[in-house]
Order: sequence, then structure tokens, then C-alpha cells
Amino acid sequence: PSQPRRRRCPRAATSPTVPSGRAAAMTVPLSPAGLPELLDLLPYVFPDNPFTPTNLFLPAFVTLAALRHMGRTAVEVGHARQRYGVKAPKTTGHDDFERYYRVQANLAEFMPMFLGMLWLSSIYFSAVLSAIIGWFWIRARKEYAAGYYRDAEQRAPGFNRSLTYLQYLTYLTVFGMLKTLVMVLYHAYYGAGGDQ
Repeated sequence: PSQPRRRRCPRAATSPTVPSGRAAAMTVPLSPAGLPELLDLLPYVFPDNPFTPTNLFLPAFVTLAALRHMGRTAVEVGHARQRYGVKAPKTTGHDDFERYYRVQANLAEFMPMFLGMLWLSSIYFSAVLSAIIGWFWIRARKEYAAGYYRDAEQRAPGFNRSLTYLQYLTYLTVFGMLKTLVMVLYHAYYGAGGDQ
């Protein structure tokens, strides 16, 4: 008599061997059992940007530089209060003081957006490129502050440049996240079709 055919176990129930290199990104299905392996493949999806403290040093350094600049603008506001006789909690009363105050306030408004885009683009695209753009953003903010301190009409060049660098970080973030989405969907499709 013929032997009964052995039933194949579902692929998601096994622990697939993860090959090296980019080929690894094409073998793991998107399923509860395959999810840990899929997460392990992220360094292969982005081979130039592994998630290690060493490779994230540059964006961390830029973050510290940005926070230092923010602290410096707060100190300048304190000095301006003494210089122009504007006591807390007032934020108006002298035109020169109000320029110092607006520099700090405007930086506080944009800092969360900058830090978010800096780190998202560092994770999803390139830590080195994001850090370089972030460093130029800080320089543009310093130019904005220096021009605003002198005259309100001189704030525009630095401000516009800082917006441009922030847009660059946003573009890198969106591109990197879309790339991740495409790879995940490809894994899901490949894994679903691998058992047919």
C-alpha cells in the first residue's frame, strides 16, 4: 500500500534560518511567529545605518548642540531683562527686549519639530546625513538670532534657511518611512505566497 503523504507544517510555525545580507529581507513572512525575525532584519533593510549607540552618536551630539543653543537664548533673555528693566513675568515693555524674547520663543516653538525630524530621519534614513543637516539648522538658527538681536528686519535670511533644513529632514523621514512600509508589505506578500 502507498504511504500517506506527510502534511507540511505551516511556515509561520517554524523558526526560519536568517541568511546574511540583503537576501535575508526576502525570506521571512509577516506573521506573529515571523515578526521577531522581521525586526532582526531591519539592519539589513538599512545596512548603512544599524541601530547602535555608536552610529547614533552624531545626531546625539547635534541634539546636545541644539539644546545648548536653546539654553543660551534663555540666558540672553535674562540678561536683556536686566539691561532694559523688564521684570518677570512681563514679556513686553521695551522693543529691544522683545526681540530677545521672540528669539527664544521662536526657537522653543520649532525645537520639538526639529528634534523629532532629526531622530526620525536618523533612524529611518541616515544618521550621518541627518546630523549634518541638523548642524546647518543650528547655524541658521544662530544667524537668525544674531540678525534679530540687531534689527527685526534682519531675521529673515537665517529663519528661511532654518526652514529649508527642516524641510530636508522631513523629506528624509518620509522617504525612509515609505521605504520601510514598502519592505514590510513586500515581506507580507512574499510570506503569504510562499506556502502556495
